[in-house]
Amino acid sequence: MEHVKLKVKLIGSFVLMGMLVVFAGLAIYYGLSMSKKILVDIIHAEDLSKQLFKQELEHFIWARKVGQFQRDKKIILLGVELNADKCSLGIWYDSDEQENSKKEIPAIKFFLLKMKNYHQKLHESAKEIEDILKKDNEESHQEAVFSYGMKTSKYLRHVHDTFNELREVIDVHAREEEKKSILLLNKVAMVCRISMAVSIFLALILSVISIHFINQLVALIREGSLNSEKTLRIIEQIKAMSETTHSGV
Repeated sequence: MEHVKLKVKLIGSFVLMGMLVVFAGLAIYYGLSMSKKILVDIIHAEDLSKQLFKQELEHFIWARKVGQFQRDKKIILLGVELNADKCSLGIWYDSDEQENSKKEIPAIKFFLLKMKNYHQKLHESAKEIEDILKKDNEESHQEAVFSYGMKTSKYLRHVHDTFNELREVIDVHAREEEKKSILLLNKVAMVCRISMAVSIFLALILSVISIHFINQLVALIREGSLNSEKTLRIIEQIKAMSETTHSGV
């Protein structure tokens, strides 16, 4: 009965050690998988921020080209894209990339909608200026200059402000994802340390049990009270422990 109890304890100890190793392995795998996903999100956020900066710069160049008519009264056609849906930002609005960005960073939805509204009005203001310039008279030029100052410049400022708001939201998202990644890795490290500590503790207990068996065998030999039955029982216990240790490793 004693042999059975000891064997059960040994097997139970190694099963627990095996479970701890598996649990630690799963924790590491989960942590690395989630960290990879978070890293991809951070990279996408940075790419989105760069994309928006590029679009903002292009629209400043666009607005500057629109305003050239103010210094050259001969200009009637502005030579810029007047359709908001056909410029690079408008095309991006209708792309899968923009939809994916909203799914990954839901907080930008409001600002993208706000941007779309101002962007549409910005292009409409340029079309209005060109329609005025086509009248081709002194009054039309002054009217176009007034329209540029009252509408185009105003909507350009709104677009610029919305770009800044979008970048701020994206930066906040990236910082939060970075914090989540660090916190996750810290948790995984803690689980691994705890599993290692418990495994070492169990290994020490098993070592103590092993030493106990050996001391018991030595004592019996010295006493001269060792018989074949006792020897066989102790040897079987040590053998069982050895086999269990081998299977646990």
